[in-house]
Amino acid sequence: MEIYRQVCEVYRNNVMNESSIKKWCIQFKNGRTNVRDEEKSGRCSIVTDELVAKVDEEIHENHRFTKMELFA
Repeated sequence: MEIYRQVCEVYRNNVMNESSIKKWCIQFKNGRTNVRDEEKSGRCSIVTDELVAKVDEEIHENHRFTKMELFA
């Protein structure tokens, strides 16, 4: 695959595998115009702004708690 060879020349050892490049080529041929991640369906993240704020508050209030206490 010519495009894979060209990508390897540019990025050397830091290159995605050939099958990933083929998938991207197909997506661009089908009209994709960017490389940003698309929103995925499925289970939502359990991390919320409220949870982050709560953990941050716990960390600032108690510097000596264990991981087990934090995740309980």
